[in-house]
Amino acid sequence: MFRVRFSIVMAMGIAILVCVYLAAPAWSQSAYLSSLVEGAKKEGRLVWYTAMSSSDAKPILDAFVKTYPFVEAEFVDITSPRLIQRVNMEALAGKWLFDVASANNLVAIADKLLPYLSPEADGIPKEFRDAKGRWTGYDHNYYVLAYNTKMVGQADVPRRYEDLLEPKWKSNILMDEGDHAWYGALVGAWGKEKADAFMKKLAAQDIQWRRGHTLLLQLVAAGEAPLGMPYANSTERFKRQGAPVDWVDTLKPIVTGLNYIGISAKPKNPNTAKLFVDFMLSRHGQEIIRDRGRLPARSSVQPLSPKAHSTRLALQRIPEDVYLRNSYFASEFRRIFKLQR
Repeated sequence: MFRVRFSIVMAMGIAILVCVYLAAPAWSQSAYLSSLVEGAKKEGRLVWYTAMSSSDAKPILDAFVKTYPFVEAEFVDITSPRLIQRVNMEALAGKWLFDVASANNLVAIADKLLPYLSPEADGIPKEFRDAKGRWTGYDHNYYVLAYNTKMVGQADVPRRYEDLLEPKWKSNILMDEGDHAWYGALVGAWGKEKADAFMKKLAAQDIQWRRGHTLLLQLVAAGEAPLGMPYANSTERFKRQGAPVDWVDTLKPIVTGLNYIGISAKPKNPNTAKLFVDFMLSRHGQEIIRDRGRLPARSSVQPLSPKAHSTRLALQRIPEDVYLRNSYFASEFRRIFKLQR
């Protein structure tokens, strides 16, 4: 009888320990969130500098405020280069007016960002975030080859970069004259010798240059050219609207320019800033980003088109070095393609 009772007591004790162990992470996370929320209630404000368009930024911020209605939040939409310039000028003047910044080149202001390892960052692949937590990728811009489906049959669709060098594509490829980061990423993937050799052959194809990925996609959709190199998410949006365009998913690698989010090194509202970063990286935040037609960085959140899911593509992130040596890669790109400054 004693042995039976002892066994029952032991079993109950082990069960209790297991329950406590399993509940500990949830309790810890809940306590952490409660602490941030209490701090954010006292701050009550958030200023977000973003290179995202206002049409995409506003729904995200509205959803954040709906979740945390005690926060008065505002965003400033600004191009990535101007965002970097503005942050540098504010820091020089000793005026840190932003709490959170998001752009594709936050590495350029790494010393002006607060290391923060968001608990939600675990859902983002390691290669898309800074080990110190200064920035974390929240969505992608895939540089892809798009084509007009009425002008290019499936048998003729270029599947590899080398296919673009075929004589039939001469004078028939549209590119953005500012795509030196794409070039820099291929240098990182292939090495400079191989990348430059390919680029010189591509330059001999009489590339048709435009400024703006949306514009060149519009021209491809309109039949002005059969091929172009826009972003995948905008190509998918055009497809959903009925435009005769599609994109190639077999290029190796497909260069991706991530958009990153980070916290000011001297935020006026640190708790609210952390809450917002957590929100952007969370499943809910990533689903809002997805629903805007963008490509979420969180691997568990499917984009609107399964074709664009990051796990099935040979993605090459634009290396940090490319942003830090921006003028060098821009100069080399212009030299190879004989573009005017």
